[in-house]
Amino acid sequence: MARFEDLVAPARRQREPADEALMLRGALALWQGPALGGINGTAPLLAATNALAESRLATVEQLADTCAVLGEHDRGGGAVGGTQGSPTRWPPATTGRCPTKRSND
Repeated sequence: MARFEDLVAPARRQREPADEALMLRGALALWQGPALGGINGTAPLLAATNALAESRLATVEQLADTCAVLGEHDRGGGAVGGTQGSPTRWPPATTGRCPTKRSND
């Protein structure tokens, strides 16, 4: 998680969209499966899992916005899959491509 944040935080400060997209793709590439997947735990652990998932989703949304600025709307077909968790948001990208649509639209 620390490496993910180490990539996302400076990406948010980038002035060049291409640099921002590169850093966000690198951060998202670190994820493999759901946050703390397979761990059943207490309320605090579930809250931490939700916070991690939310951070990942916010990064996917930021990458989608950056891709829109770059005009990369056509690159996102494989970036998003089925919904998990929130029915109003899509799951995280793992391919590094720019997401263009929500799978539940």
